[in-house]
Amino acid sequence: MMPRKRKIAGKNKQAVDDLFTFDLELPKFEARENSDLLERSAKEVSTKLVVYDDTWSTKDNEPYVRRTNMKEKVLTYNIGLMKNYMPGEEEEEERIGLSTKLKLFSYPWKITKTLTISDVGHMSRLLVNINSVERYVLPFLDVELISEVHSKKGLTVNVWDHDTNSTHGLFFKKWVSMNCFVFNGKWNQNFVHRRNLRAGDKIGLYWDSFYSRLSFCVLDRAAPTIQEAPALE
Repeated sequence: MMPRKRKIAGKNKQAVDDLFTFDLELPKFEARENSDLLERSAKEVSTKLVVYDDTWSTKDNEPYVRRTNMKEKVLTYNIGLMKNYMPGEEEEEERIGLSTKLKLFSYPWKITKTLTISDVGHMSRLLVNINSVERYVLPFLDVELISEVHSKKGLTVNVWDHDTNSTHGLFFKKWVSMNCFVFNGKWNQNFVHRRNLRAGDKIGLYWDSFYSRLSFCVLDRAAPTIQEAPALE
């Protein structure tokens, strides 16, 4: 509905005209200058590599903060102590394959043995101390594999020869009557004869949890006997 116009004459009309007079002059923009400015800004692309920029949009305008879980906090705390272990803590870290102990060098050969005549004889078996196996091997095996170790046949394991970069299979089982663990099968063929092992040689073993295999190395050779010593010229 359109409002009806009322005729106002004389002085009253002049007063109304003065009252409703507006300055309709709007600010003038220099369109050409603004266009040039935008064009220059578009061409000036920064190649600076930044991790965070204040102009980026974030939740509540706060920078991103990485959240750490409880395990990371515990590890960080342990490293910060440099490192006083409580009873059983170091064994638990070895069991799960993780250590927070500061070391310049970690000697891998956890199990060492000086070979006896029995180890290199015709029985084709290597006897290993029960305490060493229970500490450095069994904790890395699951329940099913451990049950095979305690079976009559034993567990078939791959043995990586660190010196020759070769893999050989052996049977690994517990010898209850001798209260020890034994590696047999082709021990003589794959190790004694191939590596020319003799009584008095020192070997090293450790369980490689990443590859699920036993690692083997000859650490030291026995001194040659009088019969084996080279003749002097």
